[in-house]
Amino acid sequence: HQQLGMLGGRIDSILFCPHPSDAGCDCRLPQTGLLLDLRQRLNIALDNVPFVSGAVEELQAARDLNARPVLIDHGAAPHTAPADDTAVYDRLADFVYQLLAQAG
Repeated sequence: HQQLGMLGGRIDSILFCPHPSDAGCDCRLPQTGLLLDLRQRLNIALDNVPFVSGAVEELQAARDLNARPVLIDHGAAPHTAPADDTAVYDRLADFVYQLLAQAG
């Protein structure tokens, strides 16, 4: 947090699902519980907010809440093809560079 702050950035929230995968909770992706919690905590709309994941299946949560799905396809494991609305990058750094360039 301190290092990011020195560069002018900040982290407003860190969320994770503490439950085992078979718990049936609503906070494990691709369910939307964590994103709904984030939306409420930060009092923001998630419309078009980038949601980055390395798993195609997790991107459904982004679509369900009108966020912008972004897949990091580093080629480590085969997966189903992403939907047409999904931006795909080989590396997280590639996406970050593109995002920073847009922010100008």
